[in-house]
Amino acid sequence: MLQKYKQRAVKIIFAGYIFVVMIITQFPIKLPFKIDITKVQYNLVPFYFLIKRIEALREASRAGYNIKEYLLPTFEIIFKTFGYNIILFLPFGFLLPIIRKDCPLKKVTYYSFSFSLCIEVLQLISMIMTNNSGRCFDIDDIIANTIGGIVGFYFCIISKRLLILIFKGVDL
Repeated sequence: MLQKYKQRAVKIIFAGYIFVVMIITQFPIKLPFKIDITKVQYNLVPFYFLIKRIEALREASRAGYNIKEYLLPTFEIIFKTFGYNIILFLPFGFLLPIIRKDCPLKKVTYYSFSFSLCIEVLQLISMIMTNNSGRCFDIDDIIANTIGGIVGFYFCIISKRLLILIFKGVDL
């Protein structure tokens, strides 16, 4: 009976998490609705921004600039670009194997990729319908989100194993 309540609690937490992700990734939506595909922003080249940033640092170095002052802002941008998306999907990869008992890494990867793709497509549709250039369809987001789901999966596996060791009375 207690297990049933735990499972229900995890499902409620997961649903709340999905709701929060949708709010973070989809809102605010600016009105009025105007279909205009000329202002659509997208990136279909993996790591394009990262490559361009590294090229700019190389060019600055070749031109004699001290690039040390540009390194920290570059790392901050890289973290914001990839780190936030990875962190955003950690709970997804962590909770999915708890909710679905038969959910190996392959399925978590597939579901993380699919959910991320849905988010990006919704952002694209929202951008087209509202003429809002505040969002961008970005392949890097899909990659980072999928990685976040995978890392969350491994956190779940490690946590389960640690709990088994702890409850068996084995010292860590």
